[in-house]
Amino acid sequence: MQPIKNFLEKFRNIIRSDKELKNKIVESIQKETSVRVSESKIKIKENTAFIQENPIVKSEIFIKKEKILIALKGLIRDLR
Repeated sequence: MQPIKNFLEKFRNIIRSDKELKNKIVESIQKETSVRVSESKIKIKENTAFIQENPIVKSEIFIKKEKILIALKGLIRDLR
């Protein structure tokens, strides 16, 4: 019988990769727009990043959306 930690390892890797993806999104947004977005304001669902910020910040991000998506090189499909 295998210890339960072997089964939970899969979920640990999922959480770690989600955190790394959010960090890369934050870095790309900051690099392209000079706007700092918190990782807690980003939700990932089906390879789409949903940004929950005020309208001014979201507008700045969406103006440079294509450059941000190119910088992420296929890690996500869309920003919303």
